[in-house]
Amino acid sequence: MLRSRNKSANRFSRVSICIIAAFFLASLFSTGCADTLKNIRFYRPEPAPPDQSELDSKAEELINIYIDSVKRWDYDSAMDALDELTAINARMYYPLDFYRSFLYLRLGKYDESLELINLLSPGYFNTDFLQARAEIYKSMRRYDESVGDLEKFITATGTEKSYPLYLYRQVAMEIGNADKAKEMLDLLVRNHPLDRYTLFCRIYEALDNRDFATAEDVMQRLASMRITDEGGMFDSEFYSVYLIFARARMAYEQGEIDRAIDILKAIPDSWEYMTGAWTTLAWVEMAHGRFAEAKILCLEGIARFGGTDHLINLGYQLPASTTDMKNPTRFLRHDTVASLFANLGMLELMEGNIDSAISCAETALSINYYETSAYEVKSSALELKGDIDGAISVAISGLTKNKYSGSLIRAYAELAKSAPAAVPQGSPSAESMLSDEMKRCENMCRVYTENLKARMDFALVREALEIEDSCGFYQWASELFPERYDVMTGHAVCLAESGDIEPALIVFGKFNYFPDIPILVAIYKRAEKKKNANLLEFANHLRQLYDPERRLDSLLEPFITGAIKAIESASDSDSPDSET
Repeated sequence: MLRSRNKSANRFSRVSICIIAAFFLASLFSTGCADTLKNIRFYRPEPAPPDQSELDSKAEELINIYIDSVKRWDYDSAMDALDELTAINARMYYPLDFYRSFLYLRLGKYDESLELINLLSPGYFNTDFLQARAEIYKSMRRYDESVGDLEKFITATGTEKSYPLYLYRQVAMEIGNADKAKEMLDLLVRNHPLDRYTLFCRIYEALDNRDFATAEDVMQRLASMRITDEGGMFDSEFYSVYLIFARARMAYEQGEIDRAIDILKAIPDSWEYMTGAWTTLAWVEMAHGRFAEAKILCLEGIARFGGTDHLINLGYQLPASTTDMKNPTRFLRHDTVASLFANLGMLELMEGNIDSAISCAETALSINYYETSAYEVKSSALELKGDIDGAISVAISGLTKNKYSGSLIRAYAELAKSAPAAVPQGSPSAESMLSDEMKRCENMCRVYTENLKARMDFALVREALEIEDSCGFYQWASELFPERYDVMTGHAVCLAESGDIEPALIVFGKFNYFPDIPILVAIYKRAEKKKNANLLEFANHLRQLYDPERRLDSLLEPFITGAIKAIESASDSDSPDSET
């Protein structure tokens, strides 16, 4: 139900943020640092005359700096070390551009990362390059190509390495192939029972099934293990941070969102460069309905990770907390900053600041045009401005970057249905995309029966196909997630639709009536579609709360008028006079 609310729910659950899939932890474990770089210590200089010994010593020192920097997520310093290694013509196990490609990936410069790998591959190819490229494709949301490289890798090497199986499971979850995800987990458990990736996947699997006892048991086992990767680069301390995220997710899944936030805030200060911590914390604040806090986090994160100039260009005042920042990054974290700008755009959209929302979305796309949520924000904003042609065009552009985005598919389908003449000839079929999405959602729900995202996506796509509404889902979810804003607002609308307006207003009241213009518009549109006077009354109550100064009258008027006319028309057709 409620396309705008539905899109908002899916935006928050991204963390491409990639989140974004398989929920917000998925993006945090895709580093693959240990396996990608495990041979970096195999520095192999040519036999050198005595006067080269100092140069060799310098190279070894730079390699250690590189390794330590990657361990701390300090890719800026790691890039500096690589540049110095290049300057002295140092040799390592792989060409230096292989490691540079890895850093570009971590900085969110996907095109540059892919270009380097493809340039290296023809003359210097092995299966590790397939693995590296598969991860790049995954980050670019080019999931089919990622699957292709992973299939080639597994065909060539079997299941002797754990990380490709782990990566394949992530991709399978993103595209809704639950059977393949289970297959990869089974291979991990059978061939690598005590491997760190296996144990983390078992934690995800347990959380996806809301099996908290198993998740806790595996986390305890992982915490007690002494983990050391090949080459000795990544130790238990490194992976203990991932355990913090796992515990935060479990608290979140149990509905204890305040505790999840406290857990995330307890991440050691020494991990200040870890962008995933920042974006995840902002996401959880948004899911909790604490939008003012989320906005501050977005602004701080953008400034921290290299987007200060973009904020200034958009007219934002920098948060006071950024003025005395100890180690502001010198390199723009493209994916992180783009994700935060997309979230900032969503928050602006909720407040009715349509032009600011568009500017934030466009800035996000100028930094990383693979950021799916930015397309959603811009398309929604253009729709609210009445530019349906523009909204459809942006939605189609987003789907060319990520054809598996359920929220964008539903948005495009609704736009196409409301204005079929505005859909360019040759555009993808909305009905076909919805049908494919329903099959994926059904597959996920069959395997992960208790997973919130899987069930929400399934309910919303069935509603988009007019099979059934989503009120049954929201009733179930509201009992398990009473602190989640997206769940409870959907539940409130269902209450209002059935005439329980006061309870619905109480639900909104717990979130301090933060302005949410897209959901207000969605309620008016739902009132028009269902010819429901209760929804019209409920929307008018929210309008008084959200916009007491009536500054948004021009924006809201078309939707209000449409709802009133539809309800009056239904009333006239039901009257005795009309029958006569």
